[in-house]
Amino acid sequence: MKKKLSLLLALCLLAVPLTACQSNDPGTSQSDSDTAQSDSDTLVIATAFDIASLDPGHIASSAELNVGSYIYDTLTWLPLGAEESLMRIAESCTVSDDGLTYTFTLRDDVLFHDGSALTADDVLYSIELFRSSASLASFSYSIAGCEAPDDNTVVVTLSAPDPAFFENLNWCFILPKAAHEAAGGNFGTQPVGSGPYQLVSHTPGDRLVLSAFPDYYRGEASIKNCQVKIIPDAFTIATALETGEVHYSIDVSFDHIETLKQSGKVACEIREGTGSIFAYGIHQNPPYDNVLVRKAISYAIDRQMCSDVACAGYAYLNPTPLPSFAFDGLQDVESYSYDPEKARELLAEAGYPGGEGLRPLTIQTIDSIGSYAEVIQANLADIGITSEIETLETNAFISDAAVGNVDLAIMSAGLGGNAAPYIAMFTTDGQMNFPRYSNARVDELYAEAVAEPDSTRRQELYNEIFNIIIDEDAVVSPILGRSMCHAVSNEVEIGNALDNAYLMLNPYDLSFQ
Repeated sequence: MKKKLSLLLALCLLAVPLTACQSNDPGTSQSDSDTAQSDSDTLVIATAFDIASLDPGHIASSAELNVGSYIYDTLTWLPLGAEESLMRIAESCTVSDDGLTYTFTLRDDVLFHDGSALTADDVLYSIELFRSSASLASFSYSIAGCEAPDDNTVVVTLSAPDPAFFENLNWCFILPKAAHEAAGGNFGTQPVGSGPYQLVSHTPGDRLVLSAFPDYYRGEASIKNCQVKIIPDAFTIATALETGEVHYSIDVSFDHIETLKQSGKVACEIREGTGSIFAYGIHQNPPYDNVLVRKAISYAIDRQMCSDVACAGYAYLNPTPLPSFAFDGLQDVESYSYDPEKARELLAEAGYPGGEGLRPLTIQTIDSIGSYAEVIQANLADIGITSEIETLETNAFISDAAVGNVDLAIMSAGLGGNAAPYIAMFTTDGQMNFPRYSNARVDELYAEAVAEPDSTRRQELYNEIFNIIIDEDAVVSPILGRSMCHAVSNEVEIGNALDNAYLMLNPYDLSFQ
């Protein structure tokens, strides 16, 4: 299977107990106009990334996941930081005493956008699609099987108790089996879900137009129309927010935050996100297959400068690709300080004093994080390593990463606060093992960790894995944890929507002032 890179910028998790989920959350787009102010029931959202597919089996970017969450719904929903899931398509859920069997009773009033009624067969089909997804399957690692005893019941069996199971279900979108099979390869541009919004039109590279689904089981959305505009340039997004052409975006540059605040028209909410920046790839290619050279590069990177230059100081330093509030902690992982002198010593020890004899590196990245690459390029030059930057369009970067066509890749990923999906990237058979890394000990520790019910022991296993891949083998170099700026027009009331926001805010949770 061709591997795809999951650039999911903002999935979060705090510890989730294995208890029956009992809470319920009852229910409390667009015109062709370019100006949000021209239509008071139209919310305009700007994203820097194009939408290639909205088929849950092929979603590969944060932008696609965001829009997917508007169109589809899930069995349950675990709000950010919560300890108990809210019911969505499932009316109730019980968990067996051994934590291996989850029995979901489905609501009987859920309709898909095509008018068909949701059944257990649709849920089973969607779970299997989730398990085979090129980019989302890393969240299904604990699912051993599922069955439907009747039309209103779904039973999911786990291979081992998984405290992160409910968080992982946040990304299992439910869709109609018949519509998905009938559409075939066209479902990605003709999606059908049961979520609060339905797709009206999609113009690649320009915008998506959505309208509120009147038969949504939680009640029709307050905002009747939503338009997702593709605006690759951060400055243009900031300008559109100031002029009122856009109501909301998380893709503004941190350099524009103060200007937006001073405009009096836009509120900027900064939240610590789960997105992280890290480098990988060089261990595959001589002479950078020398671990001492790779460690030298990690010591050469000035992470504080990366934060100051690329994020106006809003990023946070992190020893792993995980967010600082990650599930299972990971406090005992060795980290790299900025130490260019140490880097030079390691190069000399490796036989490349002053970088002499090292071929030039190609640093591959995408435009939205290109400024990190510029800092790293300067850092490498300081220890004698020359490099050039290759900035790629997101889908081109994904394609190159999928086939291993990278030298030193600077990427952004946010696979959740749960450590398992991150570590799966570095397992031999991991679906997203773009580093092409294989270590039998890491594979063994990972298999033990995901099946370990004791959180203290699981944390120890994860710590050992990260110390291997970051310090001992140095196949990945964590750079920064990314903060997220929610830039919201003062015309929009967000209420407590930020409390539920793993990614972008959902229009269903918003209203106009």
